[in-house]
Amino acid sequence: MKLDDIGTQLLFCTVPLLVEKEKERHTGTGFLFNFSISENESIPLLITNLHLVENAKKVWVEFHGSTNSSPDKTKRIRVEIDGDFISQYTPLSKNFNEDIFAFPIAGILDQVIKQKGEIFFKSITQSFCFKKTELENCAAIETVTIIGYPKGICDPENWLPIVRQGITATPVWNNFNGKSSFLIDAGIFPGSSGSPVFLYNQGSYSTNTGITIGTRLAFIGIVAETYIDKADSNTYLGLGKVINSDKVLEFVKNLMNQIQSKQSLPPLIQSAN
Repeated sequence: MKLDDIGTQLLFCTVPLLVEKEKERHTGTGFLFNFSISENESIPLLITNLHLVENAKKVWVEFHGSTNSSPDKTKRIRVEIDGDFISQYTPLSKNFNEDIFAFPIAGILDQVIKQKGEIFFKSITQSFCFKKTELENCAAIETVTIIGYPKGICDPENWLPIVRQGITATPVWNNFNGKSSFLIDAGIFPGSSGSPVFLYNQGSYSTNTGITIGTRLAFIGIVAETYIDKADSNTYLGLGKVINSDKVLEFVKNLMNQIQSKQSLPPLIQSAN
């Protein structure tokens, strides 16, 4: 395994979620995000969709264990998060009026590491987030990469997520239906909710000014919805709604401001992850 490969690292920024609600269980995807507050310190967050965890009784998150600073597929670490903890953060999401949910996870990680050993994961950082001006510079039709757990599917032997590719069905710089979102043609299914969406191009890529030589990696949004045939609820149209990265970053900044205003800054970690 080449851990210095960017594509390999992307596999370890997502985690599968199992959510228990009143009468049923759902699967979904979450991803780790580091919010920098200084040059050497950042706050780790777990980000997913509000609709996935709202009114949850319990949420289980599964991580890779770590041996010699490398992922160990023989060690799977399941973390149970109580619904009361989740509910502390849902009002912030509702007030923001977007299907985004996040909470600081450093305290949980520290507790798990002390009890069960090291965890291996990677995080998306602010430097990978395309802001509004960068989204506007994208081509009208882009190849997108989605990493997650559609219908709860993963590689059960190696405990890795599923990687899929598609194209933008509407331009990332257009607000689809007046919202800060766009559509992708990528076969989005239940369980994909919360999956991060990337522009990941190796060798060359197109922009609205032509072809650029080089490699590009950018986080451009989070999957929030799959489209189904209104006449047949079992037929998926192969389209997914993605909330764009500029809105996700705005939400994270708003969340951190809310936390800091209550003088309850969560534990910090070094930004090396």
